[in-house]
Amino acid sequence: MKNGKKLMAVIGLMGGLQGGFAEELLSGPYTFGATGSVHVKPAMLADGWGMTVGGAWESIINKTVTAGFEVDADIPVVSYPTPKGEPIQMVAGGLRLGALLASDQVVHGMFNNTIGVGLVADQTFLLDEVSAGGEINVTKAIRIFGAAGWRYTYGINNDHGLSDTNARGLFFDVGLRYGEIGS
Repeated sequence: MKNGKKLMAVIGLMGGLQGGFAEELLSGPYTFGATGSVHVKPAMLADGWGMTVGGAWESIINKTVTAGFEVDADIPVVSYPTPKGEPIQMVAGGLRLGALLASDQVVHGMFNNTIGVGLVADQTFLLDEVSAGGEINVTKAIRIFGAAGWRYTYGINNDHGLSDTNARGLFFDVGLRYGEIGS
């Protein structure tokens, strides 16, 4: 009997969500679109800032859920203090999952999470970048976005002076998304 009440409570909760976001996400018909984006990410790295340049390619499901992959390369903007005086360069890529909130509005919110692997010097590491921001629909196929997020790294400890402690930190993401979202 208790399980029956719990099931009814869950069904009632799902019914209550039908008027909003859940209905848009869960109701059909599903529409798909594909977009590409180019971006720059000023990011905290060691005792300075780096500049990541990269791109992302995503499928968009029902104008809300995004899934794809991202590839980035960090380019030092300032010289990082390293024991050998060498520049630090990182490359990373991974799977990307996100959401576009009210994507049919001119200005709308977005959320992204990229989980992947990277390479710095001769060392591989795991990466998790989480960001939230906004996007402006310039035309049906071109959007400008900006976000702020936090980079997590796992497995960096090298003789260039870079470690998980100083590779983690704040980043900003600014770019241009192109491609039509399914209708």
